[in-house]
This record gives sequence, C-alpha cells and structure tokens, in this order.
Amino acid sequence: MPRQQRELMVSLWYPATHTSHYPAAQLPVSQQLLPGGVPLPTAARHTGAPVDRTAGKLPVVPYSPGLHGHRGQSTALVQDLAGRGYAVVTMDHTHDSGDVVFPGGRPEVNLMPPGSTSRHTVAIRAADTHFVIGQLGKIARGHNPDVEHKPLPHGLTQAASTKHIGVFGAPLGGGSVAAAMRRGLQDRRRRQHGRPDPRIVGRQAA
Repeated sequence: MPRQQRELMVSLWYPATHTSHYPAAQLPVSQQLLPGGVPLPTAARHTGAPVDRTAGKLPVVPYSPGLHGHRGQSTALVQDLAGRGYAVVTMDHTHDSGDVVFPGGRPEVNLMPPGSTSRHTVAIRAADTHFVIGQLGKIARGHNPDVEHKPLPHGLTQAASTKHIGVFGAPLGGGSVAAAMRRGLQDRRRRQHGRPDPRIVGRQAA
C-alpha cells in the first residue's frame, strides 16, 4: 500500500448516565448485516451520553479487530468492559479492515495489495494503536481531536485515565497487541494486554 495519509474511525465505549435522554447508537452502516442480510440488533449504548463519574477514573483499552474485520466485532465483550468501568476504544484499521464508512457516507475500501505480509499489517496496526493512545492523551489534557470537532461527551476529559492503558484484540489484533507492547516496552502504561484468541501473528510474539 503506497504511503499516504489515513484517517481512522473509532468508537468510544464508557459507563454512561442519563442515557434515556440520548439516542440509541447503531453499529456502523457497513456492519449492520450478517451474511444473508440478517440485521443485527441495536447495541445497548447511546450516542453522546455523559460519563458516569461515579465509576471514577476509567482505564483506557484500545481494541484491534481481526484481519478484514471491523470495530463492531466483539461488541458483547467491549460492552461488558465498559460496564465494568473501562473506556474502550474500538478501531477500524482503514484500508485493511472491511469497508469503512466515514461521516457523510464516504467509504474507504480494503486496499491491501496481493502478497501483503502479516508482519507489515501488524506494524501498521501497532502504529494505529499508538496514534489512538496519543489522541486519548490529548482528550485527557482538555483537547478535542475529533476531525469535525464534535463535542465530546460531558465528563470524558476528567474521567479517561491515560496512566492506566491496556490493549486487546483477536486474532490478528492479538499480533497487533504484541507489536504495540514491544514498541512501547519503556512505557509502563502499556504493560497490561489481553489476547482472547490463542493464535498470535508476527515476530513480536517471540
């Protein structure tokens, strides 16, 4: 894939309050149907609801899906983590994920060239993960990294804890986790990671 600027679509899950006043969130448009056209149900989440501050500081956990996967995968696990007091950031890895639809309906398709190696893909995903963690740091410092500068959920700046960061993913996402850990070994914030799938890809697993 030629070098070019990429945008990332992410979803942020967190314990929320006063949810009845906010619209129920849908999965991304390209991810609402199972094979055969079977629609997926609405997730138990609400767009823009304020953070439940009674949960205290929220450890941040980025999630990397499998190859050609999307951030809507593992929704049940992500939702459970959010309910237990974590801020979970699910990522679409643009151009190696399946179709990604950006605001306004702009699609980005898979552009991985034939013969792409898992090692190369994992390295890109690790860079994506570090970029997202950096943006979370900006949020914790009171900045808004959203491209369209949409208002952040009330209380998020004070709640997100960038001193406690974990990463998880499956199955290629597990390789991305290992790569991100290797890249950030000197950063104590990223010493905790999870890999639900026993398979792991890439030399970083050694």
